[in-house]
Amino acid sequence: MAQNSTAHGRAAIPLVLNKKNKKRYTSWDESFKELVDFKKINGHANVPTRVRPLGRWVSNQRRQYQLLQEGKGSQLTIDKFEILESIGFEFKYHPTTPWDQRFQELVDFKKINGHANVPQSCRPLGPWVHNQRTRYRCYTLTSDKREKFESIGFEFKCRHTTRFTELPCEEEVECENMAQNSTAHGRAAIPLVSFKKSKKRYTSWDERFKDLVDFKKINEHTNVPTKFALGKWASTQRTQNGLLQKGKDSLLTIDKREKLKSIGFVFKLRPTFLSWDQRFQDLVEYNKINGHTNVPTHSGPLGTWITHQRTQYGLLQAGKDSRLTIDKREKLESIGFEFK
Repeated sequence: MAQNSTAHGRAAIPLVLNKKNKKRYTSWDESFKELVDFKKINGHANVPTRVRPLGRWVSNQRRQYQLLQEGKGSQLTIDKFEILESIGFEFKYHPTTPWDQRFQELVDFKKINGHANVPQSCRPLGPWVHNQRTRYRCYTLTSDKREKFESIGFEFKCRHTTRFTELPCEEEVECENMAQNSTAHGRAAIPLVSFKKSKKRYTSWDERFKDLVDFKKINEHTNVPTKFALGKWASTQRTQNGLLQKGKDSLLTIDKREKLKSIGFVFKLRPTFLSWDQRFQDLVEYNKINGHTNVPTHSGPLGTWITHQRTQYGLLQAGKDSRLTIDKREKLESIGFEFK
């Protein structure tokens, strides 16, 4: 029997029931019972699509959940959602290469190169290493995985430029550690996640709510950036509240909404626009940490703002109308900003 990769980074044998069911139709409750049996044996509910018919049924539940999230007609009722949620079913699942396999590749890489700073251009190991650092910063890396990294001297915060002389792809790699996230206060902020991480992949609504309460105690607001797991959860609550307001099926009950209101949760976020001087100050701070002002466009609001300054500079050079005044240009030049 072929082995199937699981979300926990190990191969597992999917459950295939021996009894043949001659009838073509299987009820939702019967399929759910098969899923429960599958999880008891495999330790997870991520049934491969090729394991029919259960795999296709599982795939359909995720598809129906997506329709429900979008406020469209869905066969997934709230009762069914809660039943699936009760066994830790992952509604958003993307199969990946086993974690332990990638980690062993990293160990082998270090034995040859003397370090574990794999460039992102060296695929697939480089992007994986970058992702682990991101998970560490976002507090989503489990303690057992963190300890494994520490055991080989892995650097979670790579702030300097390093030349890799022994790599198959020689190049200079600059590790950028500053990601800009707009908050309700108009400045980049590092959200607090003070809770202990659990090895289980599923987190209940009440647990997430407690995380949000802890976040607010330190940050004094509940607008968690969506790059964090808690931020995505908060965004979902806003989406579900919108459905509730329109009288459509929603996973947000009135009790849950009242709980969120009790801590001052903002259901409708209004975009905050920073002044030119505020963005410039963010750039100054970025320059102090990274030693340059070349913020990647994909890094967020600051990167987009940087691109806009270069565009306006081009218009100014061409003698066209530009929002970049001489004073602003001189300010940028004073910190060594590169317009081209």
